[in-house]
Amino acid sequence: MLPVGLLAATRRPPCRSVRSSSTPATAGLPIGSHCTRESATVTNSDISDVFEHVADLLEYQGGNVFRVRAYRNAARTISTMVESLASVRQDPDRALTDIEGIGADLAGKIATLLDTGRLPLLDDLEAKIPTVVFELMRVPGLGPKKVKALVDDLQIDSLDALEQACRDGRVRDVKGFGAKTEAAILENIAFAKSPEHER
Repeated sequence: MLPVGLLAATRRPPCRSVRSSSTPATAGLPIGSHCTRESATVTNSDISDVFEHVADLLEYQGGNVFRVRAYRNAARTISTMVESLASVRQDPDRALTDIEGIGADLAGKIATLLDTGRLPLLDDLEAKIPTVVFELMRVPGLGPKKVKALVDDLQIDSLDALEQACRDGRVRDVKGFGAKTEAAILENIAFAKSPEHER
Protein backbone atom coordinates (compact mmCIF):
# COMPACT_ATOMS: atom_id res chain seq x y z
CA MET A 1 0.00 0.00 0.00
CA LEU A 2 5.30 -2.61 -3.74
CA PRO A 3 5.38 -0.67 -0.43
CA VAL A 4 4.39 2.94 -0.67
CA GLY A 5 7.87 4.04 0.29
CA LEU A 6 9.34 2.47 -2.81
CA LEU A 7 7.23 4.50 -5.21
CA ALA A 8 9.16 7.63 -4.41
CA ALA A 9 12.39 5.92 -5.32
CA THR A 10 11.19 4.44 -8.59
CA ARG A 11 9.19 7.31 -10.02
CA ARG A 12 9.68 11.01 -10.55
CA PRO A 13 8.57 13.15 -7.59
CA PRO A 14 4.99 14.35 -8.06
CA CYS A 15 4.30 18.07 -8.19
CA ARG A 16 3.91 19.60 -4.77
CA SER A 17 1.84 22.33 -3.27
CA VAL A 18 2.89 24.60 -0.43
CA ARG A 19 2.41 22.88 2.90
CA SER A 20 2.34 24.40 6.35
CA SER A 21 4.78 23.22 8.99
CA SER A 22 1.90 21.53 10.81
CA THR A 23 1.03 19.32 7.86
CA PRO A 24 2.45 15.78 7.96
CA ALA A 25 5.54 15.53 5.75
CA THR A 26 5.11 12.02 4.49
CA ALA A 27 7.18 10.14 2.04
CA GLY A 28 6.48 9.48 -1.58
CA LEU A 29 3.63 10.04 -3.62
CA PRO A 30 0.36 11.19 -2.58
CA ILE A 31 0.87 13.21 0.55
CA GLY A 32 2.97 15.68 -1.33
CA SER A 33 1.37 15.08 -4.66
CA HIS A 34 -1.46 17.56 -4.31
CA CYS A 35 -0.75 19.98 -7.14
CA THR A 36 -1.72 23.58 -7.57
CA ARG A 37 -3.01 24.59 -10.97
CA GLU A 38 -0.51 27.43 -10.99
CA SER A 39 2.49 25.20 -10.37
CA ALA A 40 1.90 22.25 -12.70
CA THR A 41 -0.57 20.22 -14.65
CA VAL A 42 -2.03 17.30 -12.75
CA THR A 43 -0.86 14.16 -14.51
CA ASN A 44 -2.00 10.55 -14.56
CA SER A 45 1.00 9.73 -12.39
CA ASP A 46 -0.04 12.29 -9.79
CA ILE A 47 -3.60 10.95 -9.64
CA SER A 48 -2.41 7.35 -9.52
CA ASP A 49 -0.12 8.26 -6.61
CA VAL A 50 -2.94 10.00 -4.76
CA PHE A 51 -5.28 7.03 -5.15
CA GLU A 52 -2.57 4.60 -4.03
CA HIS A 53 -1.93 6.69 -0.95
CA VAL A 54 -5.62 6.98 -0.16
CA ALA A 55 -5.77 3.17 -0.31
CA ASP A 56 -2.85 2.92 2.11
CA LEU A 57 -4.44 5.27 4.62
CA LEU A 58 -7.83 3.60 4.37
CA GLU A 59 -6.16 0.23 4.93
CA TYR A 60 -4.28 1.61 7.94
CA GLN A 61 -7.61 2.71 9.40
CA GLY A 62 -9.09 -0.73 8.79
CA GLY A 63 -11.37 0.55 6.06
CA ASN A 64 -13.65 -1.55 3.88
CA VAL A 65 -11.51 -3.98 1.91
CA PHE A 66 -13.51 -3.46 -1.28
CA ARG A 67 -13.08 0.30 -1.06
CA VAL A 68 -9.34 -0.09 -0.54
CA ARG A 69 -9.17 -2.46 -3.49
CA ALA A 70 -11.13 -0.04 -5.70
CA TYR A 71 -8.57 2.71 -5.09
CA ARG A 72 -5.64 0.36 -5.66
CA ASN A 73 -7.11 -1.01 -8.88
CA ALA A 74 -7.89 2.49 -10.12
CA ALA A 75 -4.34 3.61 -9.32
CA ARG A 76 -2.94 0.65 -11.24
CA THR A 77 -5.18 1.27 -14.25
CA ILE A 78 -4.39 4.98 -14.37
CA SER A 79 -0.65 4.40 -14.05
CA THR A 80 -0.67 2.27 -17.21
CA MET A 81 -2.73 4.65 -19.33
CA VAL A 82 -0.97 6.35 -22.24
CA GLU A 83 -3.67 8.95 -22.78
CA SER A 84 -4.09 11.58 -20.11
CA LEU A 85 -7.17 11.62 -17.94
CA ALA A 86 -7.56 15.29 -18.78
CA SER A 87 -7.88 14.40 -22.47
CA VAL A 88 -10.48 11.73 -21.76
CA ARG A 89 -12.47 14.16 -19.68
CA GLN A 90 -12.37 16.86 -22.36
CA ASP A 91 -13.60 14.52 -25.07
CA PRO A 92 -17.36 15.11 -25.49
CA ASP A 93 -17.82 11.58 -26.77
CA ARG A 94 -16.30 9.89 -23.75
CA ALA A 95 -16.51 9.90 -19.96
CA LEU A 96 -14.09 9.02 -17.19
CA THR A 97 -16.47 6.23 -16.22
CA ASP A 98 -15.68 4.55 -19.56
CA ILE A 99 -12.32 3.59 -18.03
CA GLU A 100 -12.28 0.12 -16.51
CA GLY A 101 -12.67 0.24 -12.74
CA ILE A 102 -13.65 3.93 -12.63
CA GLY A 103 -17.16 4.44 -11.33
CA ALA A 104 -19.01 7.66 -10.68
CA ASP A 105 -17.40 8.24 -7.28
CA LEU A 106 -13.82 7.81 -8.50
CA ALA A 107 -14.58 9.80 -11.65
CA GLY A 108 -15.73 12.66 -9.45
CA LYS A 109 -12.52 12.52 -7.43
CA ILE A 110 -10.43 12.51 -10.61
CA ALA A 111 -12.33 15.59 -11.78
CA THR A 112 -11.66 17.31 -8.46
CA LEU A 113 -7.95 16.57 -8.72
CA LEU A 114 -7.81 17.81 -12.31
CA ASP A 115 -9.64 21.01 -11.37
CA THR A 116 -8.07 21.86 -8.03
CA GLY A 117 -4.97 19.71 -7.59
CA ARG A 118 -6.30 18.54 -4.23
CA LEU A 119 -8.51 15.79 -2.85
CA PRO A 120 -10.53 16.60 0.29
CA LEU A 121 -10.72 12.92 1.21
CA LEU A 122 -6.94 12.68 1.32
CA ASP A 123 -6.68 15.87 3.38
CA ASP A 124 -9.17 14.41 5.85
CA LEU A 125 -7.32 11.10 6.11
CA GLU A 126 -3.97 12.83 6.61
CA ALA A 127 -5.41 14.91 9.43
CA LYS A 128 -6.64 11.83 11.30
CA ILE A 129 -3.50 9.69 11.07
CA PRO A 130 -0.36 10.24 13.22
CA THR A 131 2.64 11.69 11.40
CA VAL A 132 4.78 8.72 12.43
CA VAL A 133 2.68 6.47 10.20
CA PHE A 134 3.91 8.30 7.11
CA GLU A 135 7.50 8.07 8.34
CA LEU A 136 7.25 4.33 8.95
CA MET A 137 5.67 3.65 5.57
CA ARG A 138 8.85 4.97 3.96
CA VAL A 139 10.59 1.80 5.13
CA PRO A 140 10.58 -0.72 2.25
CA GLY A 141 8.55 -3.75 3.25
CA LEU A 142 6.33 -1.92 5.74
CA GLY A 143 2.78 -1.61 4.50
CA PRO A 144 -0.20 -0.12 6.34
CA LYS A 145 -1.04 -3.25 8.35
CA LYS A 146 2.50 -3.80 9.59
CA VAL A 147 2.90 -0.13 10.46
CA LYS A 148 -0.32 -0.20 12.47
CA ALA A 149 0.90 -3.26 14.37
CA LEU A 150 4.16 -1.50 15.26
CA VAL A 151 2.39 1.67 16.40
CA ASP A 152 -0.29 -0.19 18.37
CA ASP A 153 1.84 -2.96 19.92
CA LEU A 154 5.18 -1.22 20.48
CA GLN A 155 4.07 2.42 20.58
CA ILE A 156 6.66 3.25 17.91
CA ASP A 157 6.66 7.02 17.44
CA SER A 158 9.65 7.62 15.14
CA LEU A 159 12.11 5.92 12.81
CA ASP A 160 14.71 6.11 15.57
CA ALA A 161 12.33 4.31 17.94
CA LEU A 162 11.75 1.64 15.31
CA GLU A 163 15.49 1.19 14.83
CA GLN A 164 16.00 0.80 18.56
CA ALA A 165 13.13 -1.69 18.82
CA CYS A 166 14.77 -3.78 16.08
CA ARG A 167 18.13 -3.69 17.84
CA ASP A 168 16.44 -4.72 21.09
CA GLY A 169 14.77 -7.67 19.38
CA ARG A 170 11.25 -6.48 20.19
CA VAL A 171 9.93 -6.22 16.64
CA ARG A 172 10.26 -9.96 16.01
CA ASP A 173 7.78 -10.64 18.80
CA VAL A 174 5.00 -8.65 17.13
CA LYS A 175 2.44 -10.86 15.40
CA GLY A 176 3.14 -11.11 11.68
CA PHE A 177 6.81 -10.21 11.95
CA GLY A 178 9.73 -12.44 12.98
CA ALA A 179 13.52 -12.34 13.07
CA LYS A 180 13.97 -12.09 9.29
CA THR A 181 11.47 -9.26 8.96
CA GLU A 182 13.09 -7.47 11.88
CA ALA A 183 16.52 -7.75 10.25
CA ALA A 184 15.15 -6.50 6.92
CA ILE A 185 13.52 -3.51 8.58
CA LEU A 186 16.74 -2.62 10.36
CA GLU A 187 18.63 -2.83 7.09
CA ASN A 188 16.09 -0.63 5.27
CA ILE A 189 15.72 2.13 7.87
CA ALA A 190 18.62 4.07 6.35
CA PHE A 191 16.65 4.23 3.10
CA ALA A 192 13.64 5.68 4.92
CA LYS A 193 15.75 8.26 6.76
CA SER A 194 17.26 9.61 3.53
CA PRO A 195 15.77 13.05 2.71
CA GLU A 196 15.49 12.15 -0.98
CA HIS A 197 12.94 9.50 -0.12
CA GLU A 198 10.56 11.79 1.74
CA ARG A 199 7.12 11.80 0.25
